[in-house]
Amino acid sequence: MAATHFRSGGRRTAGSSALGPALAAIALCAAGLVVLQLSVVLANEDRGISGAEAALPALVGLVYVGAGLLAWTRRPHNRIGALLTAAGLAWIGWGLWAADVRALAAVGLLCGPLPFAITIHLLLAFPSGRLEGRAERIVVSAGYLLIPFVYAPTELLGASRADDLRVLDVVDDPAVADAARAIQTVAAALLLIATAALLLRRLRGAEPGRRQAAPVYLSGIVALTVVVLLDVLDGAGLTATGGWPVDVLNVVGVGIVLLLPLAFLAGILRGGFARSGELQELLRRLGDTPCRPSA
Repeated sequence: MAATHFRSGGRRTAGSSALGPALAAIALCAAGLVVLQLSVVLANEDRGISGAEAALPALVGLVYVGAGLLAWTRRPHNRIGALLTAAGLAWIGWGLWAADVRALAAVGLLCGPLPFAITIHLLLAFPSGRLEGRAERIVVSAGYLLIPFVYAPTELLGASRADDLRVLDVVDDPAVADAARAIQTVAAALLLIATAALLLRRLRGAEPGRRQAAPVYLSGIVALTVVVLLDVLDGAGLTATGGWPVDVLNVVGVGIVLLLPLAFLAGILRGGFARSGELQELLRRLGDTPCRPSA
């Protein structure tokens, strides 16, 4: 029976043993991507990228991947681990934006919005790892669809203001680029508002145990808000000049982005959420099992 696969106290399940080789391969893949990202970015002396700037995406990515693989091992029935791992790989991929190889830089730019979309998915799927309603599925789908239908066209229309970052653009018209950036910012802001509204509704109508998720939800919303605000400042040409608003947002953004995967990990490993997730998975499996007629 499905119940035999579960053990109390957060110990490893039978499913986690079977995942071992696959998770080890993912860890090796992430390490290889970090080496590639750091080597190609630091080799590009023309852009003057410091070691700290090059290492930040790799560091964030490794934190996400580490938290994701641990969550995946301890709670193989929960998709939060897989989503955290995917977000980490996306962060590492985004670090390629400063590569001297045009194709790799293009991959980096296209990976840029992926962590934003996956974070929305993580927030709306937490703690069970599954999207609970139609509204959640629509918002998450919209987050992923923004990448091919909004972010990629924005890059093609010359959204990257710095000349050395314009590796995808096919249009050289500042007015068109500004309009594309405005559409991108509005789309991201609307997605953020929709996500916050769904989380607030969930907290207001949730059972007491679910209210423990409030710190995770708040951290995620703050992280997404910082991303949108930095995008607005970049669109206004203010990130290049710096100043205290940009510096503060960058510091807050880095800190909360590093803590967010650990918050997700702690949430699904914590007693109440862990037991809830195992119970939901058991009920799902029992529901999928065809009933046998009694003799």
